Amino acid sequence: TVKEIKIGEADPERNNVYLDGVSGDDSLDGKLGRAVKSFARAKEIATNNQKIKRIIVVGTTSIAGDISLAGTNAKILRGKDFNKYLFKVGARKKATLTDITIDGNSDENIGIENSLVSLEDKSELNIGNNAILRNNKIKDIQNTATRGGAVNASSATINMTGGSVENNQATYGGGIYLYRSIMNFSGGTVQNNKSNLVIDYDYGEQKYSAGGGILANEGSTINMSADAKVLNNYANEIGGGISLGSNQWGASNILKMSGGTIGNTAGSAGGGIFVQAKYYSGGASKAYIAGGRITNNQMDASGVTDKMFGGGGIYVNGANNNYNVQGANGELYLTNVVI
Repeated sequence: TVKEIKIGEADPERNNVYLDGVSGDDSLDGKLGRAVKSFARAKEIATNNQKIKRIIVVGTTSIAGDISLAGTNAKILRGKDFNKYLFKVGARKKATLTDITIDGNSDENIGIENSLVSLEDKSELNIGNNAILRNNKIKDIQNTATRGGAVNASSATINMTGGSVENNQATYGGGIYLYRSIMNFSGGTVQNNKSNLVIDYDYGEQKYSAGGGILANEGSTINMSADAKVLNNYANEIGGGISLGSNQWGASNILKMSGGTIGNTAGSAGGGIFVQAKYYSGGASKAYIAGGRITNNQMDASGVTDKMFGGGGIYVNGANNNYNVQGANGELYLTNVVI
């Protein structure tokens, strides 16, 4: 089909490369309907043609090794009708993001159901200088807690030394969701992400909303140090910045903070940090704070659960054993601090 183009009118498709890790073919040129399969091939095309502005992902693409768009003028963009993960790091694989923008294109796509990046069992993701993961706002799904606006890590490791995770949205972990995972966080910023409230009417009207910035869940650990920042994130319910545990009981989660800055807002408890208790099974979560700044946080009472408890900076949940729930209090250890 020949497209009619008026004289003087640019063809916007000339500035696009299409990437489809499922059905693409690296022998093709990346034009619309002729998607390539690998990130390396898409980058090669964008490097050879500096007019390329967008690498549009229309099929989940596996990544490993150094993933950078240095030397191009392109950014990664979610296809406007594509709602799955853009990238996945496969089991036992390792990927490093630097000098790259990965954009969820939420302005044009209101049906997003998955994170930008999925981390599979024993995989590792490094987020370094000038790596920006942004604008991936997962839609609210009835009776379901969505996970990880930017990154969904399952039994994996995230090492963040730079870059930014920003303007993303999910029910659990507006920016980053950790499931039995480790996040070593020494630089960069997790900012302006949001955890929306979803009510599960199939489960006794259970309320879901935890971790506007980061949710550590089911036995996860966050090691926060140096110049790491968790700023201006919001959770409708608990843990505006960081939530250790969710609205549902589970295994113990750990925060070890020796540096960095936390400044966020929650609707019900723990504007900066929420530390979950144990009820029935699993374990209580624990925070060990020996450095850094927890400042300008608030609980704004806009939530629907337990907002009488507050905790602008930090809220530590307790367990009421009146009904034989086999509970245990969350734990907070503060060393050499000024409140």
